[in-house]
Amino acid sequence: MPRAWANAILKFNRSQLKKRNIRELKDLLHEAPRKTVTKFKEVNPSELKRIKKNIQQKAREHDKREIVLYTIALLVSVFLLWLIKKML
Repeated sequence: MPRAWANAILKFNRSQLKKRNIRELKDLLHEAPRKTVTKFKEVNPSELKRIKKNIQQKAREHDKREIVLYTIALLVSVFLLWLIKKML
């Protein structure tokens, strides 16, 4: 039964491709990736420093939290391995 479904799906896909315009397919294939243009709000240097410090502080907090989580995961896994070895 799955072989029949696969053939039916292939036939359906081919019929859908035939309905597409050739030019439309060429445009899809040759479309170049476009760069995103971003516009940032203009701020004075002191405000920029404050924003940078805020971002850096959040990054440090995130890194510390990640280190703690990995340490806890390591300790739990070592404990579980120790329990398994002790039971055997």
